[in-house]
Amino acid sequence: MLHKNLHRFPFLLIISIVSFNAFAQQQTAISLNDFNVLKDQPLQEKIFAHTDKDFYLAGEILWFKLYDVSADSLKPLNLSKIAYVEILNTQQKPVLQATIALNNGSGNGSLYLPSSVTSGNYIFRAYTNWMKNFNADKYFQKTITIVNTLTPITKTAEEDSDNYEINFFPEGGNLVANLESKLGFKVIDKYGNGVNCKGKIVDENNQPITSFSSLKFGMGSFYFMPENNHTYNAIININNKTITKQLPAVNSKGYVMHVSNADGKQVTVSVQSNTNQQ
Repeated sequence: MLHKNLHRFPFLLIISIVSFNAFAQQQTAISLNDFNVLKDQPLQEKIFAHTDKDFYLAGEILWFKLYDVSADSLKPLNLSKIAYVEILNTQQKPVLQATIALNNGSGNGSLYLPSSVTSGNYIFRAYTNWMKNFNADKYFQKTITIVNTLTPITKTAEEDSDNYEINFFPEGGNLVANLESKLGFKVIDKYGNGVNCKGKIVDENNQPITSFSSLKFGMGSFYFMPENNHTYNAIININNKTITKQLPAVNSKGYVMHVSNADGKQVTVSVQSNTNQQ
């Protein structure tokens, strides 16, 4: 009986070897296919972040939690063990940075906002080392606002350019030919703050008529008698910049009203007209 079994053993061994080789080849083919799928569709990692709020004061602590997930399924990933967090200013330069440990697809941390940070809008950005293989627009980003009550809001050179609003206000509402009017003015920047200035009034031939300067908060007034059939411009100097602003049109006929404080208790209202002038 033992002899017969020994005769059958080589046959069983051959079958086993053939079966093992077939199984091994099948497993190898599947592995290559999976590799090609991963090669053609690389894993897309995505970071989500939740901050405790969107508005902060300098000196506060910004608390946050990170979630590392697959971009396709949004299921937690255990691929990266570290995430990077940055606070970027308007020039896209980091003012604060931190390294956060990830455990089973999540992590949390905090950033102290120092008193040296300036007021303005900032970008809270988070990403992993694996995400550096792709475009930076895949990083998580959100806008936060930081206000420093000890420092003013910074302005760039571009913001401090010729973005001024200049208005002239004839006291009676209109400029009327050959009648003296009190002309008020106000100059403000793009933030609504008054800006000191000085300037002169010229006619269409660039001949000087009168000059003026602001008194406080970019405001002031001057007296001016326009002539019929003439146009006038104000040449204004603001922070060593020259700006030209056209004055309101001159009416050929009309009324001019002037209000003055007579004695501190009463006001005097005077009205002039050129309607009877030929």
